[in-house]
Amino acid sequence: MKSLSIVGLYFILIFFLCSCNTYNPRNDWNDANVFSSRGEYIRANKLYDKIIKEQPDNIPALINRGVNKSMLNDYTGAIKDYLAILEYDSTNTLSLVNLGNNYKRLENYNKAIDCYTKALKTKGSIKSDSLYIEFLETPFSKGSSPYNVRQYEIEFERGISYLKSDKYKLAIADLEQPLKYNFEPVTSICYIGEAYYNLNDTINARLYLEEASKYRDADSIDMLKKLNN
Repeated sequence: MKSLSIVGLYFILIFFLCSCNTYNPRNDWNDANVFSSRGEYIRANKLYDKIIKEQPDNIPALINRGVNKSMLNDYTGAIKDYLAILEYDSTNTLSLVNLGNNYKRLENYNKAIDCYTKALKTKGSIKSDSLYIEFLETPFSKGSSPYNVRQYEIEFERGISYLKSDKYKLAIADLEQPLKYNFEPVTSICYIGEAYYNLNDTINARLYLEEASKYRDADSIDMLKKLNN
């Protein structure tokens, strides 16, 4: 057998070096998820940064980075990630809801309401629990995750934003929906009571505030005292 030429050895060496330096985002994805689960959000996001730099349309990585930014109170940064997702998928239900949540945290309730309303009009807004499918993290298989959110969860978040923007009747209509599914019942009852209180509907306000006071909600107890005086 003839020995390899110098040129042949050179090309083999180049191929080997290139193969060793090939970036594999799956490794960073797995490590980033581990860091996130430990609460090491900054460390995790450095890895998500690398993935997104290589794959700007990697929606799961953008979602996870946005969630971590929210955990770090970087709501503006999270908003940028969700807006980037919507450039690729304008009807991504989970991203619209998360976007609304971050606007709500910044007390921009009108924008939050707009995001929740858009989310409710998407296919991923699921009415029945039996049809609900959890968000599946599949960053390297495009389009394989439904990004679903339960409709009553979206209405719960929108109801809070309506309440905070003094739209009390709309708040009540939304917050009654999660109660039907026993989702966040205490918070829903407290906020409905507050909405009726601000509408000067003493009968319904007392009904809900008395129920809320059983859970020792301080605001509900205070409003109930004012009603009874």
